[in-house]
Amino acid sequence: MPTSAQQARSGAPQCLTPLVWVIFAIPFFTFWGWLIARPAERWRALAGCLAMYFFTVFIAARIEHLILGREQARLTGHNLYFNAVIICQLLVAVFIALQRAWSPGTRRDSQA
Repeated sequence: MPTSAQQARSGAPQCLTPLVWVIFAIPFFTFWGWLIARPAERWRALAGCLAMYFFTVFIAARIEHLILGREQARLTGHNLYFNAVIICQLLVAVFIALQRAWSPGTRRDSQA
């Protein structure tokens, strides 16, 4: 088990593992929710969730680099990066859910 001095040198927060799992979990469970709701769109769900996972990591890294810079980000344990990834993924998941809910064929128009 690393000492606090080793953690301070590495810049790694103690909760690094749960943060990494959250970054995997949001697209993973978005995919399964989409698959359960619309089984016919399994390939679209897979592509959308893989794109969400892949691109939000780069977007968050860019945001962190622009706001903090490389050295300050390392000293803070990349807290801004992990928070930005989670926020970006949640925004994309909500956008996907709303877009699929409002797509043609899903809303029932009033047929009186």
